[in-house]
Amino acid sequence: MDEPINNLPGNAGQQQNVPGYPEQSGKIMENISQESDNEKSQSENTENMEIHAHSDSHGKKTWKGYFFEFFMLFLAVFCGFLAEYQLEHKIERDREKQFIISMVKELQEDLVQIDRVQQDTNRYKNLDTLAILLLESERSSEEIKKSYELYFRYSTTIAYMSFNRNTLTQLKNAGNMRLIRKMNVVDNLNQLDNKISELSTQLEFYMKILYDNFKLGSRIFDMGYVIKDKEGKWMRSKEEFNKVPNKYDFITKDKATFIEFGNMMKMQANSLRAYHFVLEDYRKYSVRLIAFLKREYHLEKTF
Repeated sequence: MDEPINNLPGNAGQQQNVPGYPEQSGKIMENISQESDNEKSQSENTENMEIHAHSDSHGKKTWKGYFFEFFMLFLAVFCGFLAEYQLEHKIERDREKQFIISMVKELQEDLVQIDRVQQDTNRYKNLDTLAILLLESERSSEEIKKSYELYFRYSTTIAYMSFNRNTLTQLKNAGNMRLIRKMNVVDNLNQLDNKISELSTQLEFYMKILYDNFKLGSRIFDMGYVIKDKEGKWMRSKEEFNKVPNKYDFITKDKATFIEFGNMMKMQANSLRAYHFVLEDYRKYSVRLIAFLKREYHLEKTF
């Protein structure tokens, strides 16, 4: 016989509580809930960490940022280049001024030497006198003695210029002429160099004539007359010649030899006169150049 419906263990559709399980089931559900909350919290923290990781205080760089960085780098390099250029420019200007100062000093020293050389104007005048004596057909004993004096005192030596070209040589040969900024200064220095070369050429021509005349004079003049003592010293002063009691005479009487030598002596006198003329032109130019360089480089207080 069927059991009554009232004896069923619970109402239909309702969960039956099993003895001993209700408390355990509650704990399990609570643990599951806590684990779910922990996972959710960790997930939120992870998301926050990811958000902070991608976050940058400068923000994402744009092309303007890259351009600004490039511009600042370029500006730093360019400013360094300008500073170096200015320093090099100042060094070159200082070197230029030092070269000009040295040039002025050398020109002033040359002027002192030129004054001494130009005092020797009697030399070519006496060479003219000697030429006249040699070209005469007849000569007295005093004229022969005079010829010896003029020949050995004036025709075998010369007072000449030895230019100080250290600064000019450094400018031209060491490539330092580029330091001179002003073209008018460069032109004047080149002109100075040309004048020195002209004087050197004129001096070489004179020295060649002097050497040729010395060889030719050995055929006319007896050098034994002008030896001062046994040591072989030569007489130079007029007083020394006058103290010699010997009667002077020439080695040869050949008229053609005297004419040739007289003509060559005249050429020597003219060559020396031309040298002094060019030297005077150089002296005047040097005076103008010194004043010009002082004015261009403001050196009035330096000298």
